[in-house]
Amino acid sequence: MISVTTRAQLENALASAQAGDEIVLAAGDYGSFDFNGYNYSGYVTVRSADPDNPAVFDQIDIVGSSFLAIDSVHVDNPSNGAASSKVVNIDGNSHDIVFSNSEVNGSVTTSTNYNEFQGHYGIYTGGNVRNIRIEENEVHDVKNGFVALGSDNIEVVGNHFDRLGNDTMKFAGVNGVLIENNIGPTSNFPSPTAHVDFIQFQGSSENITIRGNVSLAGNIGTTQAIFMADGSYNNVLIEQNILYTGMLHGITLYSGANVTIRDNTVLNAPDLVHKATVIQSPDGATVTGNIISATGYDGKVSGGNLYVQHDQPNQAHHYSDYFPNAETGLGVTLQDLVPLAGSLAEQYGAYERLMELLNGDTWVPEPAPQPDPDPQPEPDPQPLPDLDPAEGTVFSLPGELTIADAGDVFEMAHSAELEISSGTVAFSFTADDVAGVQGLVAKDASGYVGGGHHFAAYLEGNTLMVRLQDAASDAYLSLDGIEAGTTYDVAVTFGPDGGELWVNGEQVSTTELVMDWTQNQQHLQWGGLGWGSADQAAGYDANFRGTISDATIYDTKLTTGGVTTQTGTEFADLLVGDDFANRLQGLNGNDTLNGNGGDDFLDGGAGTDRVSGGAGNDDLDVGAGNGSFQYADGGAGNDTYHYAKDAGRLYLSGETASSGSADRIVFSDLTLDDFTFDTLDYGPLPYGGDQVALRMLWNDGESSGELRVA
Repeated sequence: MISVTTRAQLENALASAQAGDEIVLAAGDYGSFDFNGYNYSGYVTVRSADPDNPAVFDQIDIVGSSFLAIDSVHVDNPSNGAASSKVVNIDGNSHDIVFSNSEVNGSVTTSTNYNEFQGHYGIYTGGNVRNIRIEENEVHDVKNGFVALGSDNIEVVGNHFDRLGNDTMKFAGVNGVLIENNIGPTSNFPSPTAHVDFIQFQGSSENITIRGNVSLAGNIGTTQAIFMADGSYNNVLIEQNILYTGMLHGITLYSGANVTIRDNTVLNAPDLVHKATVIQSPDGATVTGNIISATGYDGKVSGGNLYVQHDQPNQAHHYSDYFPNAETGLGVTLQDLVPLAGSLAEQYGAYERLMELLNGDTWVPEPAPQPDPDPQPEPDPQPLPDLDPAEGTVFSLPGELTIADAGDVFEMAHSAELEISSGTVAFSFTADDVAGVQGLVAKDASGYVGGGHHFAAYLEGNTLMVRLQDAASDAYLSLDGIEAGTTYDVAVTFGPDGGELWVNGEQVSTTELVMDWTQNQQHLQWGGLGWGSADQAAGYDANFRGTISDATIYDTKLTTGGVTTQTGTEFADLLVGDDFANRLQGLNGNDTLNGNGGDDFLDGGAGTDRVSGGAGNDDLDVGAGNGSFQYADGGAGNDTYHYAKDAGRLYLSGETASSGSADRIVFSDLTLDDFTFDTLDYGPLPYGGDQVALRMLWNDGESSGELRVA
């Protein structure tokens, strides 16, 4: 750690710093400062010694620099600025820059005169910069909050903007953008001719994720929410955003390919400007799971979306049917938009993000990989040959089925191959959340229609439930304690001697009830529940949210040995050990390995793998990766993780004080000098404290990678 108290000391520290160094700033005024031409082999961090009494700068330039992180400072510009002036400027081919946990502003005023807000960009990136992360900053009293022009791999995450004169975030000609969990202004003071947007794109861009952002009508209702025009936009995901405005354009994207717009809440503020706030998308886009305001009294459920209206209180789908105070208009709050209990608004729109904000949780769909300093090209996909199902297989859905909404559920009509008197239903699942009822697999219908013998497996909150029927009665098998983000391997067996539920290789529940699928001709669903459908009819509800893998049905009641293998194939495998010492070898493919009890050796081989040791003192090696995060969890015991450069990105989870007293990581081809270290805060845990991950970034001059330990 290098302690700094003056501007001259800061300049000297930057000139002598090496990768991994931390420059700690005493409180004081450092004036306008140029962090220009500083290039390191790994991150050098500049931060305030006391975030509550931070170092203050008038303006910051970062030009032609790399691997620099600035944290917990206050950039307090004393002027209103000239046109397009920048308070924080990241430019000139800079790369691998982090600017976080800081306050950025122009001249702070209590004025509401728009002329006081017509100068600065708060934070600007341009000039072919790449791998930039702007995180958890407060930006206020500027014209535009954030602007990115001609930049690649930009992450704008968790920032709060207020007291602006125009757009909150503006992008043009960018490739690789994450815009996540940002909060828009409650106070905006545009000129009379301004065209105000929350998130605006001008100029063709691609590889864009816009997730979890909030824009509510504060003092004005004329902010267009997400507006993407003047170009074509490819590979776009827009999800879980909460948008409330008086303008027509809620989410507008006129031209593009591979566009998905899902699970957003897009509401019109009544009697301000336009009568509706809509989603507009190009042909071929996927638009589903959204709550959208409708014109007139045309409320409905259509195309997988819920349309609500505020014109006719006595007509269907009025705001008051779903929200306590959605007609508030200016000054609306998140509490005004909490869905009424039991209403469809709990099943559509940005419900997860809203609950996260109100409950103080942090919604992390999965740990987000950081940009590689030296990204490697993605390998060409290899063609998959026809797979030969294992003996006794009557149904197989290889690989992963990712389900985000009802349109992703797999459904098929009954087939003769499924008329079996004994069988095993085997699969793995990873839930994105454990809220409400979520269907995993069903061959079911209403009551006992068609002669009964129905079947359903589902989550009810954090409980895994399995319901088996005979012709006139039900039996339930269950397991409590299911956690979001954790993979579970499930096998349900049935036959003349009853049914069994196995989870992660352990028998957890049994019944003597005899279910016989020779009497069942209902549709089969993976990721949904057909338990309310008519006899032999399609239809389902309660879709799962997460991933179901390697869904298989066998025509025999297998033992755990029958569903467990020790050596994988060239493709995706599920390998589950027993309570003794196991050696599980994944070979190629995206494999899931679970050692269970005993002292196990687990090797994922090539591919993106998930490796779990379970109890015992285990050796875990995920093997060579392909650029995506791999996951390893040693579980209880004193475990050893083996890591080599070809593993790439690795996330080690579950490393708590109770999981083992002497876990270790063995690096086969890296040295300490290759690493820089920092932490990532995933937010508060429900039982107290924060979930914090240690992040280890490495770069040996030839390749790079990352480990996270949480």
